[in-house]
Amino acid sequence: MNSPSWTIHPHFSKNVRVLNCSILNPPDSPNTDGIDVESCEDVQIKGCRFDVGDDCVALKSGKIFMSRFNAPTKNAEISDCVMENGHGAVVIGSETACGVSGVYVHDCEFRNTDRGLRVKTRRGRGSLSVIDDIKFENIEMVGVKSPFTVNCFYCRDPDGKSEYVQNRQPAPVTDKTPSIKKLEFSSINCSEASYCAAYFLGLPERKIEKISMKDVNVSFADNVDKLVRK
Repeated sequence: MNSPSWTIHPHFSKNVRVLNCSILNPPDSPNTDGIDVESCEDVQIKGCRFDVGDDCVALKSGKIFMSRFNAPTKNAEISDCVMENGHGAVVIGSETACGVSGVYVHDCEFRNTDRGLRVKTRRGRGSLSVIDDIKFENIEMVGVKSPFTVNCFYCRDPDGKSEYVQNRQPAPVTDKTPSIKKLEFSSINCSEASYCAAYFLGLPERKIEKISMKDVNVSFADNVDKLVRK
């Protein structure tokens, strides 16, 4: 409870199990993520409750200076969890220089988070920054403002608002260019959304390769105009 920053942060670890935990931080507290999994393999997060001020679960693998370790986050299963009041329920990035793959999120409930799935990346994360095989299934979202959000122009870091990072025109593909491959969503119900159903913004020079949505239902809150203005 009431951590000053990220609450649980496994780093360079294998066979991580986080079971039946409750992580509680004030809803207005900055950077109080629930669990930040960074450069880990074979991760299971099951039966947990998150009520935090920032991201509930974030999957990361470092900034580009960490790519020399080539330590991705892979094979992560998140299930039977309740995630409330954070910026994102399950977030990938933005520090993904070694890649994130093989993520399976299922049988969870997201309540009143800003986003359901959130992918954050940007130019400068590097060619090893490959986000692939991300699957969401059997999810209930209630009051999630934007259920599905992918942003390849994330603006953090000292150069986050630079011309190189933020220019919407195609840039040369280099060893600093990240990629997003396959995202799959199935059997997901989203009620009381207020901003948008989905927002996918890829890089013009390296587009998102595949987005699959099957049996996904989104309905908006009755007072959506007031919620957006607020």
